[in-house]
Amino acid sequence: MKKLLTLLTIFLTLFLANPVFAAPTQSASLSGTTMWFSRAYNSTLNFSGSSFSACIWTNVTTQPTASAQYGLMNMYDNSGQKAWYFVYEDLTGTPTLQMGGTFGAGGTFARVSGTLATGSWHQTCMTYNSVNGNTKFYIDGAQQGATQTANTGGTATLTTQPFQIGGDAHATWTTFAGKLSQAEVFNTELSAATISSYYCYTFLGSEPNLVGSWSLSNTLADLTANAFTLTNNGSIPFTADVPTCLNKSSGLLGWFGW
Repeated sequence: MKKLLTLLTIFLTLFLANPVFAAPTQSASLSGTTMWFSRAYNSTLNFSGSSFSACIWTNVTTQPTASAQYGLMNMYDNSGQKAWYFVYEDLTGTPTLQMGGTFGAGGTFARVSGTLATGSWHQTCMTYNSVNGNTKFYIDGAQQGATQTANTGGTATLTTQPFQIGGDAHATWTTFAGKLSQAEVFNTELSAATISSYYCYTFLGSEPNLVGSWSLSNTLADLTANAFTLTNNGSIPFTADVPTCLNKSSGLLGWFGW
């Protein structure tokens, strides 16, 4: 009996220290016109001149048209309020992932070829190192193409530009057309191993260097302590279609693959 009580105590201690959080059961369904999420400007989300990473689950309904760009996440507009952006674009017929913003004199960007297949879920990530400019892109935990080199230094002076998910903050962009789930931003360059470990991972909101985390599961709430609650622009509906691999919890049961 004493051994049983000891084991039970250990189990409860681990359970309380590693709570099980439910995976998303719904996703946001964007039409491709006048639908996006936003959060009023906050310096914590202004990564210009700093290392950062961004990840988001996407399910593209239609591919971007020639030379068009789908906004994934950004704090950027076309009138001087330029911090950073992460987009999926059609580059002369080639599906491409791109990041850029105010990094170094005159700003910078980096891009690699990468296809987000229509009608299926994919986790898309990018990382940027402000010391050497190394920029990497990932789809489903795997790096796409070679490491790119972007400019370093430079800081955008912003006052009003909001953070956006799925938004069309630039003249050549369009709002995202498809479904979005689990969006995260980090104030550091994540390693390839960490990106891989976050594939099919349900976020708690307390992971290292995580400054914003939105499940988009019929909620606008930020899972982190920063509480960056989003605004739903265009009455984006939520639908019961989510990445199936997100049924694995992040807590104790996740250790056993549940």
